[in-house]
Amino acid sequence: MNATRGKVLGGRPEPPYDSAMLRGFFLLSAIAGLSGPVFARDAGETTLLIVQLPIALDESAENISSHADLRVAGAWELTSADRRFGGISGMAVDQGRVTLLSDSGLLFHLSGFEGAATVTRLPGACANADKKKAGDSESIAATPDGSGWRIGLERTNTLCAFASDQPDAGALSAPAAFSGWPRNRGAEAMASLSGAGMAVIGESTLEDAQTRPLLWYHGDIAQAETPLTAMRYQPPKGYKPSDAAFLPDGRMLVLNRRYRLGAGRSSVLALVPAFTPQAGVILDGLVIAALSALPVAGNYEAMAVETHAKGSTIWLVTDNNHARAAKTLLVRLELGARAGGVQSAGAQ
Repeated sequence: MNATRGKVLGGRPEPPYDSAMLRGFFLLSAIAGLSGPVFARDAGETTLLIVQLPIALDESAENISSHADLRVAGAWELTSADRRFGGISGMAVDQGRVTLLSDSGLLFHLSGFEGAATVTRLPGACANADKKKAGDSESIAATPDGSGWRIGLERTNTLCAFASDQPDAGALSAPAAFSGWPRNRGAEAMASLSGAGMAVIGESTLEDAQTRPLLWYHGDIAQAETPLTAMRYQPPKGYKPSDAAFLPDGRMLVLNRRYRLGAGRSSVLALVPAFTPQAGVILDGLVIAALSALPVAGNYEAMAVETHAKGSTIWLVTDNNHARAAKTLLVRLELGARAGGVQSAGAQ
């Protein structure tokens, strides 16, 4: 199946396109359409141009979905002449407004996934945005009430917190539950369930060398008084979690990745049933998609979900590790209403 052509999906023109016209469209969108609660801008912002190149999906890529209500809606390569772009480890998407988080502490804000992107840095209190080793920002999620943002810094096992309207007034904290995690094996995945709480999945293995720590915060992770339930996540065999997102009904999507010498990179998407938090419980999920064959195989580390009347749109992006030979890939999946769900939240 080829990416849908000549139509508008999700408010964005789909290829093929007149490049000059499309760049003009996104430039105007970037200027006029980025107002809202996603991220405020500061006076020191800069810009760069991101180009979205369609990927023709062959038969093997068509069959990445193993769920009846999940379909592949398109695949693209994201590229930029600006070397700052890359290393994408997290993202947020809301009504076409996109924020991509780099593991070097940069945030790329744009309308859609192509066009003029505004580039901002994490608050100065959180990390040196020019050096990955200073913090290694790996995960991002909104607060359950939508008023602010929480970013996990994996290398230092710390949390960067700031309000949507005050992105420069950030605070750095070290959640007690992160303290025992090895360096560079910290908060790899973070997800927020509106009105309920936040989940954090660590990359480090537990005693059985299979499960990963899963922390459910009954509210905002940045508030020290927020109750916490410590659980476990069981990834598919051979994989480790890289990002997570909730569906509105409380089910959780977990993105998992694997690298094998000689076999390359593979990623799978698992659907975890809505859960009632219980200490020590092991949560696992049903694999509903596998991205293991070219041209969509890659190191997927970022995921975001948009819910609409017909179901949910799932966005997946790879981390190219800032390597010139590697690509930043974008995949769009559509989960139908029967599976996407808009029921009330299940995790509390």
